[in-house]
Parts: sequence; C-alpha cells; structure tokens
Amino acid sequence: MRPLGVAAIRAGLVSQDSLDELGKWGLLPRKIDEPIVSSPEQAVILIQEALEAEDQVRLKKTDLDVLKFFLNEKNQKRGRLVIHDPDTGEKASKTVSFCILPGKRYVMPWLSDSALDLLVNDHSYLSHKVTADAKPQRVYFNDVRELYFGDVKAFMVLEAGSVESG
Repeated sequence: MRPLGVAAIRAGLVSQDSLDELGKWGLLPRKIDEPIVSSPEQAVILIQEALEAEDQVRLKKTDLDVLKFFLNEKNQKRGRLVIHDPDTGEKASKTVSFCILPGKRYVMPWLSDSALDLLVNDHSYLSHKVTADAKPQRVYFNDVRELYFGDVKAFMVLEAGSVESG
C-alpha cells in the first residue's frame, strides 16, 4: 500500500468495514498498526507528508535520444564498475557496458536503488581504457539520476566528477 493510502487510513478517512475487507485480502501493511491520529491538524500533516514523499514526487524521465545513443554499438564501451561502501568496508565490482554522452555524462544500465548513494561517495568509480593501449582511468561521479523506459528504470545517467589515471 502506498504512503498516501496509509496516511488516509491513519487519518480516519477509511471506514472500519473497508479496513476489515482490506485486512481479509492481506492488503493492510504493518504501518497501519500505528495509532489513528486524534486531530484534523495531525491528519493534514500526515497526508501532506505522504504527498511529499519521494515516490509521489519523483519524475520519471525518458530520453529516447539517450536510449538510441546507448544502443548504437559504436558508442558502447566496457569497463569495471567498483562500488565501495566506506561505512561497512564492503567492495564489489562488476563489468558493465556504458557510453559517454557530451558533457562528461556516462550512461549505464540500471543497477539498483541501493547503489545510487554509493556511486557518488568519492570511493566508487568506473575503471576503463580510453584507447586499447592506454592505462585504465578511474572516473568518480558526483551526480546520478534515473532514466526510465516507460515505467521501468532502465538506465543511470552519471555525471563525471574527477578522473584519475592508472
């Protein structure tokens, strides 16, 4: 159930009969166990917070030019994405396909929500060779955004921050 539905229930806007029916179908999340608010002001705050939640205001952007650019084999490159979590010390790497757009923007297939913050933490990087005989360079990113194809997260667009050789 979406945060707005939970807020409406906690605000007392859904009848008990409807709640009983939703419960029979297993559609009530555990958050509903929290007490129902006691004042209209609390209800307004709850609903406003739900409306402003990330999943309610996220813009799903599709850029067909980026998709065409990425799918062109001439533009595709291979590299090693190294994701490092400095809090846990965990490090993982994966070979990825990517392309470079004008303006030092890198496009690669979508990984996961949990990887977004780790990709811009000054410890994670993409290692790749600019030319076949060159030493690999490390590209650190300072911004990442999601790119959708319809309703599906398909790609990440990463803005390069610093680049190191070797």
